[in-house]
Amino acid sequence: MNTKIVRGKHRFWIGFITGLVAGVIATGMMLLFATAFGGISLPDAVGSALLLLMPPSWFEYLHQVIGADAKHYLFYGIITGQCLVFALSGALYYQQVMTHRQRFHWYQGLLLALLLWLLTGPVLRKLS
Repeated sequence: MNTKIVRGKHRFWIGFITGLVAGVIATGMMLLFATAFGGISLPDAVGSALLLLMPPSWFEYLHQVIGADAKHYLFYGIITGQCLVFALSGALYYQQVMTHRQRFHWYQGLLLALLLWLLTGPVLRKLS
């Protein structure tokens, strides 16, 4: 078995898990702030934008198939997707850091979470 492939997979999963944890923390903070201050969260904004883009016939069909909880499922799906974006970003970031033989510190995961969280601001403004 090629050791470079194993190391590459190992690096990917370390970064993926770190990014996932950072994504869960950032998403939780975003939802906490949106609830505490009466704002709108990124999943809410993306869900509203998707519903506006959807043709009425699709909306009606999905509402009939899924039921009244369709909006909740969409919200949870968007949250899951957001956390996966964080996880993939963490995996790519960690692979880049390890390419330069730098040591990965816990605060770099939080820094990545903060960076991704701040970058969602323009998306929110665009969707609002």
